Amino acid sequence: MRLIDSNTIAGIAPFSDWVGAMEQAMLKGTTGGYLMPKRMHLDKGNDTFLLMPCITDEYWVTKLVSFCPGNKESGRPSIYGTVVLNDAKTGELLALMDGRMITAMRTAAVTAAGIRNLSPVRSKSLGIIGTGAQGIYQAMFACSVREIEVIRAYDQSINNLKQFSGALNEKYPKIKVIYAADSAEVALNSEVIITATNS
Repeated sequence: MRLIDSNTIAGIAPFSDWVGAMEQAMLKGTTGGYLMPKRMHLDKGNDTFLLMPCITDEYWVTKLVSFCPGNKESGRPSIYGTVVLNDAKTGELLALMDGRMITAMRTAAVTAAGIRNLSPVRSKSLGIIGTGAQGIYQAMFACSVREIEVIRAYDQSINNLKQFSGALNEKYPKIKVIYAADSAEVALNSEVIITATNS
C-alpha cells in the first residue's frame, strides 16, 4: 500500500494533464464507464461528514471528507479529506491519498475544462469570489487555459486574500491581482467569474 501526500499529488502532472483527465472522465461518465452512487451526507451539529464512492472495473475509490467550520478558531483547516483506492478484483488496499489536495486539483481542473470549452478564447480578466485553498487552485487552473492579465478577488478574510495573491504571484508573476471591495465589483469587471465559497 502506498501513502501519497499532498506535495506528491500537486507535483504529479502539469495542470493541462489534470484538465484533460477531467474532460475524459466527464465523457466516460456519459457512456456508463463507472458506477458512482450519490454521496452519503452525515451532519452532527455544524460539522459534516461525506462519503463518496466510485467503482470501475479496475478500482474501488472512496473519498472521505470532513467539514468542521469551527476548526478555523484553532488555526486548523475546516476541511480534511482522504481518498482510499482498492483493487476492484481483490479488494486489496492499494493507496491512501491526501483528499484535500486531490479535491482542490480535481475541482479546479473541472472548472478549467468548463472555461476552456465555454468562455471566450480571448478572455483576459478573471474574477474570484472566495480565496481560500479552493480559490487559489481555481484561479491557477483558470490561468492555465486562458491568458489572464488581471484577477479581481473578493473574500471576507484579508488573510485569505494575502495568501491568494502570494500564491498567484509566485505561479503567475505577470498577472495583476486586485482586491475587490465586494462581489459586485468582481462580477462587473470580470469576463470569467469563479465562486469558491461554502454557500
